[in-house]
Amino acid sequence: CGVAHYTMRGRVVVDTQEDYDAWLASQQTFADRLAVSPGDAAMGEAQFAACTACHGAQGEGNAAMHAPKLTGLDGWYLKKQLQNFQRGLRGSHENDVFGQQMAPMAAILPDETSMNNVIAYLQTLDDQPAAHTVNGNTERGERLYSVCASCHNDDGKGIWAMNAPRLAGTDDWYLVQQLNNFKQDIRGAHRADHYGKQMAFMARTLADDEAISDLVAYINTLEGYAPRGSR
Repeated sequence: CGVAHYTMRGRVVVDTQEDYDAWLASQQTFADRLAVSPGDAAMGEAQFAACTACHGAQGEGNAAMHAPKLTGLDGWYLKKQLQNFQRGLRGSHENDVFGQQMAPMAAILPDETSMNNVIAYLQTLDDQPAAHTVNGNTERGERLYSVCASCHNDDGKGIWAMNAPRLAGTDDWYLVQQLNNFKQDIRGAHRADHYGKQMAFMARTLADDEAISDLVAYINTLEGYAPRGSR
């Protein structure tokens, strides 16, 4: 794990029996999972209409609105982030201006079914890699990425089991923004955001803005995106 070894941490929660029982009762059962709709793309298209003002009619994103592209992202990651916004794990920090804008938008999807609908619709849209806006030393970036690859995969496609999303083909300006948010504890600081906290540790291994640019410039060289029909 190299410089990432110190992020291999666990968390112990000591609860009263009553609090533990309440937590256990709130967990979704296997039967509950089976009962959840896989998503209706037609319904999702209508529900996505509210998102197009920032993320674009085709989910292509809009840097001027600080809204990243959504096409090509894994459904599990999109759902997790929507839930994080709803639960205050994201968008609650006073310095997370754009996250604060996103939090009330996430609230318009009241349940998992509506999230699945929107995600199902997004997965019908064509996915093209985002335009490159970040320049840097890709050779140095490749060395830096060797640590990231443990979770995000060598090709940048991400690894679901590691809760690590796809990076290849995504907006490079957004990657820079989020790496800085992690470094500054704007993202990943919530006590319940365990995976965000791990990512914050990792982001701090990037010493300066130049290192971030080099890393993201290298990610731009990866071919991890998948046009519609190849997923």
